[in-house]
Amino acid sequence: MKLPTYWQKLRSLPEDPPGLIVYGFVSDMCQGTLMIQPINHEELMPFNKEQIIADIRPALKSTGTALVEADSGKAANGEPYVYTIVKIPNEPAHTGVEYNLTFHRVCDGQPMQYRAGLKEQGVTGVRDAVVLELSFRDGTVKSTEEGLQGWFRDPYDPSITGFTANLSDLAKYDALFPGHALTNARELVAALEE
Repeated sequence: MKLPTYWQKLRSLPEDPPGLIVYGFVSDMCQGTLMIQPINHEELMPFNKEQIIADIRPALKSTGTALVEADSGKAANGEPYVYTIVKIPNEPAHTGVEYNLTFHRVCDGQPMQYRAGLKEQGVTGVRDAVVLELSFRDGTVKSTEEGLQGWFRDPYDPSITGFTANLSDLAKYDALFPGHALTNARELVAALEE
């Protein structure tokens, strides 16, 4: 595994569980923490995209968080992996969001968990504002009396309402926003899939 160079290894604390490895970084746009640790086979998420999406739905609803992405596959060495990226509103409101990545894979028979929290900081909302303007211009989003039509959408179930992902969370916009928390989350996924 080769992490992007901005991740720096940190010292673990005496009370940390055995085998925990911690990385972190801080930039103008994002701060991130990555915790890597071995887990038991029973703790692995199912290596099936549809199953993990179904399994995570109740937790998303009860916590007011949104699913941005979920997938499963095989790493370059043939070992299975599965991950989710969840969007969490920051408190107080209107101070950006945090993206939590949970990535499970098996390495030489040992289940491993990679958990990253990537929080927007500094000037937040730029990605949303730019993509919203682009979406207004191409007609994908319309402003109506009911609000923004076409902007908020769960990537796997259009019937989901409430706090959901929006068009700016699509991977196709990552190249426009290097250093954004979600872009960093997907860069981490790419490194972990290797």
